[in-house]
Amino acid sequence: MISYSAIIKDSSPYFFYRSDGSVLFEVNRRYSFPGYLFTIKIPHKLIVLKFEIRKLFATRIKILHHDFDKLVSLERDKKRYKLSVEDDIVCINEKFNMLGKYEASIVVNEKEIGFIKEEKIFPYKKYIITFNTDDDINFYAIVLFAIISAYFADGI
Repeated sequence: MISYSAIIKDSSPYFFYRSDGSVLFEVNRRYSFPGYLFTIKIPHKLIVLKFEIRKLFATRIKILHHDFDKLVSLERDKKRYKLSVEDDIVCINEKFNMLGKYEASIVVNEKEIGFIKEEKIFPYKKYIITFNTDDDINFYAIVLFAIISAYFADGI
């Protein structure tokens, strides 16, 4: 099993980590009426993704720019977002347990490849992201989690 973690706080930046403790990427946020503009930067400060969350009449998440090796697009299906990565569809099936902690399964092409579990570390939220195997698609699943977690874990 391969594990990653994320420490998410109500301010910018927050970080996603590899299992060895090194930074996978950081997420920065700034206010932009009527919502927020986010950037994801890899350690040597290259911006690999810009997205926005707009909250006017309804919440909408949109990718503005990406610099990935593969073509990606964000789509909404009912109440969840999916990330299309060339021929693969990545989605996160969210659920909250009885204690209100976040849990989710990571699914690629309708096959579960990992899971996410919240751990409380006051005053922040920590998420453990675990995958069954080491694969390139794991990075994109973590990016999708960074996008959707900005909405519920970042306090916006």
